[in-house]
Amino acid sequence: MKFAVIFLFLFIPEAAASHRMVRDNKISKSEADTLAERARRNTKFPIVVNDQVLKQLNRLLGRPSGRKHMLVCLKRMRTYKPLITKKLNRHKLPHELLAVPLVESGYQNIHSEQGWGSGLWMFVKPTAKSFGLKVNDRVDQRLNVKLSTEAALKYLRSNHKMFKDWQLALLAYNMGEYRTKAAIKSTKSRNAWTLIRKGHHGDKEYLAKVMAVMIIMKNQNVLH
Repeated sequence: MKFAVIFLFLFIPEAAASHRMVRDNKISKSEADTLAERARRNTKFPIVVNDQVLKQLNRLLGRPSGRKHMLVCLKRMRTYKPLITKKLNRHKLPHELLAVPLVESGYQNIHSEQGWGSGLWMFVKPTAKSFGLKVNDRVDQRLNVKLSTEAALKYLRSNHKMFKDWQLALLAYNMGEYRTKAAIKSTKSRNAWTLIRKGHHGDKEYLAKVMAVMIIMKNQNVLH
């Protein structure tokens, strides 16, 4: 089971069609839709803008300090992107999953002393061990980027195989596949957003954050 600790909020400046978001300002639904449409090009990944995603975009996009933070995180991502992209290609997984470590850790390979997740992918110990990573008093392979990336992608691929839906797979990455199964059974719905609205989630805003970050990641030109 994967309970993520979100260490950062990610932001974005103005939409390409407008310069009015240089200062703190709200992004409109139509502006968010334009960015999302651009993000969907050449991919079948289900990137959506709904009320929850728009809330995250408005929460995260308009602040100058947040835009600066986003640039820092994207700069960190460049270090790891070749390795992760190679593994995504090997596993035939969508490149949009590069957004997951942006939300999880801001691409910081960090160790938590409080028993939370560690590494780029913020694995908690039980999930790390179940996907073949050694975590003990002498070694913590969650901090081995190559091994932890392999484990994270196997987990995401397993979730997608189980649920046949990327939004459910991401929800399961955050709250665990067994809780996701139970939520589907309880609600009689396979819509991830319905599950969240009915109280089935780890971090209530996790999926919306991932969607927002995917949009930002694929519209980096607006940060400059």
